[in-house]
Amino acid sequence: MPDPAKQAWLIVQRLENWRATKKLAYSKLGFADWMKAWAGKMVVGDSIFLYVASNKSVVAAHLRVSSKPFRESVGHWDEPFPIRVRTELVVGLDETTWLPVREILQDLSITKGKENWGQCFRRPIRLLTAEDADLLHQRMVARLPTPPAP
Repeated sequence: MPDPAKQAWLIVQRLENWRATKKLAYSKLGFADWMKAWAGKMVVGDSIFLYVASNKSVVAAHLRVSSKPFRESVGHWDEPFPIRVRTELVVGLDETTWLPVREILQDLSITKGKENWGQCFRRPIRLLTAEDADLLHQRMVARLPTPPAP
C-alpha cells in the first residue's frame, strides 16, 4: 500500500519502454534530461505507478522509489533517459491482468467527470493524490492471481 506521507507519481511509458523496465525486474526507471526537476522531487519511499500508453491505456505496475535520482548513461529504453531512480516492485501485473483505466475513470480524481480523459495521460509524469494512489494499488492487488498476504 502507498505510504500516505509520501508522494505518488504516475509515469506514462510506451509499451516497449514498459517491457524494458520489466526486463530490468523493475529495478530502475529513467527520465529525459528535461524531466530532471520532476525526478529531483522524488524521494525514497515515494510510489510510482506505471501507465502503459501505446493504445493500451492500462496501469501495469506499482513501484517504490529506493534511491535518490542519479545520472547513468547505460541504455535500456528506446531513448537515453539519463536521469534515473532505483525502484522496487510493489505490485506487477502481466499483460493479461493489467488494470484498464477505463474501468476506474469515474473513481480517479484526475479523470472523474472528464469527457476527454485521455488528455490526463498525455504528460509523461504527474503527481497523484493519496486517494488515487490507494485506489490504484487496491485495484491492482485485486487483479493478482493470488493476492499477497497483508
